[in-house]
Amino acid sequence: MRTLPSPAFGGQFGPIVPSDAAPQLRPARDLRRALALCGAVLGAGCGLSDVFSTPGAGAVVFVWESDSLLGSGQVVPIHITVLADGEPLPAPRLLVSVPVDDTDIIALVATGDSIIAKRSGGGDVLVELLSSLTTGVPPDTAFRLRVTGGPPR
Repeated sequence: MRTLPSPAFGGQFGPIVPSDAAPQLRPARDLRRALALCGAVLGAGCGLSDVFSTPGAGAVVFVWESDSLLGSGQVVPIHITVLADGEPLPAPRLLVSVPVDDTDIIALVATGDSIIAKRSGGGDVLVELLSSLTTGVPPDTAFRLRVTGGPPR
């Protein structure tokens, strides 16, 4: 067997192994690679990428289920259904608000679960879906409500 001199270390690299020698097995490294590959395949197969991907255009739809034509002084409970890819989301977390410019026409009651119509005109109710699974800008929409009766705007 021959050895190569190493001028940097003042010694030798070690024996030269012929190229037809059997490769050395590294079971721990090979096991880690196999587990990583299995994890990637299982993640793709289970649709894990769908869970963490952002919803595409039209994937989230808000449906206003309450009255949109209100009489002055009327209190209406807020009922909104959220559909994701056509399927209703169970108990979606929603942020509901009324723009400051519209609070003289409609307003949220103190509990935040109803709208009160104050005077005639039109006002918007803004709705935003709060979800830890969405990235970027959360899906949102605005519903236009009309109030009749009472003093005009």
